[in-house]
Order: sequence, then C-alpha cells, then structure tokens
Amino acid sequence: MSSSVINENLAGNNLVDSLIGMVRNKAADLSTATTASTSSSPWALLNTPFTFFFGFCLLLWAVRVVILKSLVALGRSKYAETLRITRKPVITDKQLEREAIWVYGYGYDTVAMVLIYYMGHLNHLSLASNLITSVCWMLFWHAVVVEPIYYAFHRLLHWQWFYKNFHQYHHKSINTEPTTGVSFEIYERVSYTILFAVSPLIVDQQGYSSYLSFALYYVWFDIMNEGGHINFEPLPNWWLNSPLKYVFYSPSFHSVHHTKFKKNYSLFMPYTDLLFGTAVYSESKDNAPLLPVKMPAVSKTGPQRDFVLLVHGANMESTLYSLYLHPKLAPLMKYTNLLEHKFSMYLFYPYLLVISFYLTFIARIGYHVEEDFTFMPQKPAIQSPVDEEMTHLLTGEQLTGSTWAIRNLGFQYVIPSFKKKIQQRIERAILDANDQNVKVVALGNFNKAEWMNHGGTDIVAKLGDRLTNTVMSHGDTLSAAVIYQYAMSLRQKAIGPEELWLPAQHQRSVEPWCCLSQTSTCRW
Repeated sequence: MSSSVINENLAGNNLVDSLIGMVRNKAADLSTATTASTSSSPWALLNTPFTFFFGFCLLLWAVRVVILKSLVALGRSKYAETLRITRKPVITDKQLEREAIWVYGYGYDTVAMVLIYYMGHLNHLSLASNLITSVCWMLFWHAVVVEPIYYAFHRLLHWQWFYKNFHQYHHKSINTEPTTGVSFEIYERVSYTILFAVSPLIVDQQGYSSYLSFALYYVWFDIMNEGGHINFEPLPNWWLNSPLKYVFYSPSFHSVHHTKFKKNYSLFMPYTDLLFGTAVYSESKDNAPLLPVKMPAVSKTGPQRDFVLLVHGANMESTLYSLYLHPKLAPLMKYTNLLEHKFSMYLFYPYLLVISFYLTFIARIGYHVEEDFTFMPQKPAIQSPVDEEMTHLLTGEQLTGSTWAIRNLGFQYVIPSFKKKIQQRIERAILDANDQNVKVVALGNFNKAEWMNHGGTDIVAKLGDRLTNTVMSHGDTLSAAVIYQYAMSLRQKAIGPEELWLPAQHQRSVEPWCCLSQTSTCRW
C-alpha cells in the first residue's frame, strides 16, 4: 500500500473521529439543555403573561359561577318565599332545562377576553393599582355608554320580528330565577358579551385598568343582573321610597318587565326608562300584558276624528320631538330646545339610528297617531261665496283633529327606491282614515309632493270609489285658509292690502278663494 493511500486513510479516520466527537459533544449539550428545560418548563410556562391572564379568566369564571349558584340558593330559600314577587306560573322542569344554557354565556365571555388579549388589549394590567379611579371610570362609562345602547337594543328586541326570532327565549320565563338573567338565544348572548366589555376596554385604553378592578366590575355586574331576576325584593322600604330607586333598579322594578313586557327596559339604571317614558314603579291597569309584542295599529274603533293631517319626520333628530315615540322626552325637548337642532342631539344618534332603521325598513304599520287635539272653529272675518258653501261644515261644535305621521324621514322622499313604499304607506293611512269616518285628510310636507303623487291627485285617481267617507285635501289648503282669513280680517279693518302676494306653492289652494270672493287680487 502506498504512503499516499495510508495518509488519506489516516486523514479520513481523523475527520470521522472529529465528527463523532462533535456529535457526542452536541448530544451532551442537548441532553443537558433538555434536562434543564424539563426541570424549569412548568415554572417558565406559568410565569408568562398570557398564562397568568388565562388563569385569571378561568378564576373569574369560577367566581361568577359561585355567585350565580349562591343567588339561586337564596332565591329558593324560605326567606325569599315570604317576599316573592311573582308566583304564577310556577317554575317547571322545562324552564330549568331551558335556562341551563347559562353556562355557555360565561364561556363566550372567557373566549372574548382571550381574543381581546390576543389582539393586544388588557395585556398591561397591574394587580390593583388605581383601583378607586378604575372602578369609578368603569361605572361612568357603563352609565353613559352601555346603559343607553342596551336600552335601545332592548327596545329593538321587543319589536315583532326580533322578539320572535331572538328575545322570546329569555321572556318565556315569567316567574324568573337568577339563571333567567343569563339565559339567552346564542346571537343575543354574544351581542351582550360584546356590549358589556365596552366599559372595561375603555378604561383599559385610559390606562387605569387592573386585574382587581376588572374582576370587581364583572362581580358587580353579575350581582346586579342575576339579582334583578331573583324574584323577591331584598331591598328595604326606605331604599324603594328614596331617590336611590332612580339610580339603580330593584328586583321588583325588573319583574314588571317580565310580566308586562313593554315597560322597564333598562339594564341596571332606570334613567333611560324615565327619559323615554317607559318606567313603571308599581303595577297599574294601563300596563296589560302585551305578548306577543307588536307595534300598535290605529284602532278601528278609536275616537271619532273630523280631520287628519298626514305628516312625516324631517330628519332623525325630529323623532326626539315625537310624543308617540318619546312621551316623556318630547315635551322636555320642546321646552329646552324650542324645536331647534342642538349639538347635544348627536348623543342620541346610536339610539336614533336603530329607531329610524326599524320605522323605515321593518315596521309593518307605516304610520302612527302622533297627537289628537280639539278646537272650536271661528266664524270667518268676511263671508265669501266660498264660506257660504262651507257653512254646512261649520256647525259651531268643537272639532277633533289628529296628526298622523308616516314613518319615513324627509330625505327618503327624494330617493327613488323609497317612493313605492312611501306611496303605499300614505294610501294605507288614507284608507284607515276612511274606515274611521274621518271627514277630511290633508296631505302635509312631502306627502303631497308633485314627484310623489302630484299633490294627491294620483291617490284620488287610484283609490277612487273606496273613499266613501273621507275627502282628501292638499296640505297647503290649511295654510292658504289661514292666510286668506288673516288677509280678509286686515281688509275688514281697512288696513289690508289691495293685492295679496303669496308663494307659488299656495297657488292651487288660494286661487279659488280669491276668484270667488272677489274681494282682492291674488298674486304669486
């Protein structure tokens, strides 16, 4: 064997030995690292921020379950039986089985917390710093954000389609238990998970949140929610008779909602019910059960009305002045704002968007009775041929008028896609007025627009013989009558003009009066 071959073999053996040595050394290092990792991994895993937060969520879940079970036990105690609010119908196994879904709600909340943490929020929580400040801010945001949104959403859920498909699951329990407060159809429950996380998230963005304040908020929330469904009144009489009842609700306050269905919509703070006229602190005859919930129709046997003025809302803010939609708020708005637009009205926009959406797209009945009123007709200042022909309508008796509102806003009248539905709503209102023997229906606002129905002539042509009791009037006729009579009154006093200048929009209404009276010249 040559020396070159021997040298190559020696070199190869040396290379192999070197590689083997490297492998052995690496294996030893890995073995050491693995041993060290194995011995320290549990502590390292538990010390990660995510694991700590996840453990906090599980602990909070357990605490909430304990609170619920404790309130259930209290609600079934002999003490509670002596103070029971609602006794019938009795709680059945079917109700208990239906309400067993409560456990999933806590699961949704926990999953939401983990997802929020994953998205970069709630990951800098201290243990208990800024506790008082944090809790105060959470209650503040709950009052000004969560409560009004919940009120609007809750009222939406009591409209027919939403009630039938979602909220009736919760309202099948009339004789409530604490589990009733956390038993909802899945989509409604997920909506609450999102809404009720708003207050803690805002405070977290402010930099005041902590683990303890976060836990206290949800503990307070569960006590208020599940305690409100406990079906007996633990609060003393002095509380129920003090102004505190307007700050936080009580089980007796919320029980009215489960027995009367269309009152007391608020979450924990009744100010929204007080603001919108839906608060009831004692049962009365005017709160009959309203299940299934439907938007009220105009009664076929309602009060006899001599005339109806058919109008519509100008914009979303104008609905705040509606006595029908807001019987308590509307007078306050009229007194404080004098029918003007104020910047503060933008605070109502989340609620108004929901209201407008329902009235426009979902409401089965396209109009409502806004206001009834009476007045005594005055004898015309100057008798004209027109007046003489109308004396059979002026009986000297008090007349009853009414304002009916089409549930569409002004800007929708100029959008072509809304035209057909608005026309149908106008026609339906006129036919209902005819069925109620209303003598005159006057079209106001855009209900008489040329592009909508040519001042009402299209409606008369379409309905024809179906209008057996009602005469239709162009809305400007009412304005024209006032203008004409005022002008004639001035003329009678020798201070009126020889010529009466009027806007072109009143031409159709005033021209016959001027021509027949022959007392003045009208121009437009």
